[in-house]
Amino acid sequence: VFAASRERRRQLGGLLDASRAVASTFGLDEMLAVVTREAAQLVACPECLIYEYDLERHGMAWRAHYHGDALSQRSGEAGTFYPTEDWPADYDIMMSGDLSIDHVDDPGLTDAERADMSEHGEQSSMTVPLRFGDTPIGILYLAETKRRREFDAREKELASAFGELASAAIHNAPLLDLQERQSERLLGLFGAGRAITATPVIDDLVLATCDQATRVLAEDSGAVRVWLRDQEDVMVPWDGGASGRVTAPLPPAAERAVATLAPAQEPCELGTRLVLPLAARGRAEGFMEIVDEGRRVFREDLVELLQIIANHAAAAVANARLYARVEAQAITDGLTGLYNHRHFYERLEAECTRARRYQLPLSLLMIDIDDFKVFNDHHGHQRGDQVLRDVAAVLRADT
Repeated sequence: VFAASRERRRQLGGLLDASRAVASTFGLDEMLAVVTREAAQLVACPECLIYEYDLERHGMAWRAHYHGDALSQRSGEAGTFYPTEDWPADYDIMMSGDLSIDHVDDPGLTDAERADMSEHGEQSSMTVPLRFGDTPIGILYLAETKRRREFDAREKELASAFGELASAAIHNAPLLDLQERQSERLLGLFGAGRAITATPVIDDLVLATCDQATRVLAEDSGAVRVWLRDQEDVMVPWDGGASGRVTAPLPPAAERAVATLAPAQEPCELGTRLVLPLAARGRAEGFMEIVDEGRRVFREDLVELLQIIANHAAAAVANARLYARVEAQAITDGLTGLYNHRHFYERLEAECTRARRYQLPLSLLMIDIDDFKVFNDHHGHQRGDQVLRDVAAVLRADT
């Protein structure tokens, strides 16, 4: 149990490191290289490949390949294109969204699939569909060349998590390229993008977004506020997440911007309200609201500049939320949802340091479930796991 727990922490820690590397890497090729390397190492496979789906040509393009210390038997190079009709099974996996495990001796393999696995010395493989929402992105392919292998649930979960990183990187690449071109034409926005994407903390990037929008407005004064969806999918004005639920309906301009994913403006009591959507994954994760006294209409060129800042903020918010989810997984027990052993020792060290600094008493409460082993032996581990979940729910409950 200890060894399994240690391996789980190692895997989640590696996934967190990979997500940090992806978040700090701007080039798509570099991002995919990080994903293939970390996925292969943490799932313990000699090879990992990523193929991107090309909708116009209806096929897969080879985008990234990691083969560890072993000599790869694959020919070709990044950019090599494979028509869908050559590998229909990979296309079906991508479209269905279901992960697939194959072995070279599986009776269900086609002759072409078996020949391809044999040619590359593969004994087993895991194919992970890459999708971003409802959009097919491609596949992530892990190959085992040393032995016939059955991938367990944790390895599948880990591979799927890396698939999410690859999907987000590929999906966001066109947007990042467009933003880069716009930044080259509008040098003043380069600093805005860097300031907003420099932090994975939502509070900080919201402040940076408001600051950069205010700088773009310059002498054209206006009050800037950012709204984001909360955990209950309700739009709230963001103030460290503490503003609370807004019961009043959104202004009509905000409703239009959220529905159409395009800027909208309208007259209001204080002057003119401009709303710019923070669009990600085909929907508005929030919006930036600017109210300016006395302005009749915001100029088109100014709206374009502000929308670029909103696009930067949308990508940064999506990355920050992904980072927060991965970080939470690394310090949370998957069964109970409570903080794990690693986080306990980190927190214990911090609390001991604080107690010594301020000369305060420090208490540690240990809780044991009476006769838990007897219960497990009598009722089985599934019932025992449910007991752990129920106890954890009581500990987490507000009192």
